[in-house]
Amino acid sequence: MALRDHGWEVTGLDPSPEACAHARARGVNAVEGTLLDGAPGGAYDAVVFNHSLEHVVEPLDDLVAARRLLRTGGVLVVSLPNFGSWQRQRFESSWFHLDLPRHRSHFTVRGLEKLLERSGYGGIQTMTTTSADGLPMSLQYRVLGRRRFEEGLHLYAYTGATLLVVPVTATLDRLSGRRDLLHAIAVNAEQHT
Repeated sequence: MALRDHGWEVTGLDPSPEACAHARARGVNAVEGTLLDGAPGGAYDAVVFNHSLEHVVEPLDDLVAARRLLRTGGVLVVSLPNFGSWQRQRFESSWFHLDLPRHRSHFTVRGLEKLLERSGYGGIQTMTTTSADGLPMSLQYRVLGRRRFEEGLHLYAYTGATLLVVPVTATLDRLSGRRDLLHAIAVNAEQHT
């Protein structure tokens, strides 16, 4: 929505018919499918994997398919959990972003950089940021073994309380230098044949 609101022509791609219907209801051109089985053709200026690359079966194949959709000089943007974060090391199997079995792959900064290189991208830049929910949810999983509030007023109250912890999380992340979210920007520098 943010890209569309800033003048971009946006095409959403998702295997879920419900997700596509929801996107269409919000004014986004949404196509049902994946990059490997029905991606819309064209020369795109950008391809964005926003917390989706960790869900695919073979990330290398999806990154190569995305590069084929990009025009020369087109930009790839990836955001996903940082497997190299201090939170993952501290909470191990209780780490909120582990999200098994939905997250099929996990990435460190170096691992994502190498994967992007193997996929044919150049100009790779990475950074990490702090999520609002990573630390509070990991604590909840560690103490309760599950997510305590799934819906309703309690979920809203918990979400509000989570925001109060953000300064603590941000400070711990800054001190460790290993935040819980990983982002990469890369460029398709090659022409396709």
